[in-house]
Amino acid sequence: MSFGLSVGDFITVLHLANTLRKQLVGAPGQYSAVSQDVRTLSSILQDIEDLIDNIGDGVADRRKQELEQISKACQAMLKELETKLLQFQALDSAGSKSGKFRVAWKKFRWDQEGVEEFRHRLNLHMTAFHTFLQCITK
Repeated sequence: MSFGLSVGDFITVLHLANTLRKQLVGAPGQYSAVSQDVRTLSSILQDIEDLIDNIGDGVADRRKQELEQISKACQAMLKELETKLLQFQALDSAGSKSGKFRVAWKKFRWDQEGVEEFRHRLNLHMTAFHTFLQCITK
């Protein structure tokens, strides 16, 4: 990314979303919706990165600030998910990294209300990023 703003928060969110997307592969049914939402978020973030790479410094300062604000809020939410997943990854210390998650899914308990609340927040962030993407493509 080459526009004149520290895009560290956006890059962090992009990498974190991709990491979580990979960790959620193979999630059982009750978590598959979260997995799909993280995959969608990752795709939107990639689209934003590609667009910004193409237009570079042509992004208005106001839009740069919006991206930073959206990114910071989303990063905090994704960190919550990462923390939750890391707790359950620690449940099984044998095998490969991907094997750990597959075994740990059996022990992973997240009440349905918590899942729905998280998905709602995730969808708000996806909407904000999608709106940002639409604004900079006009």
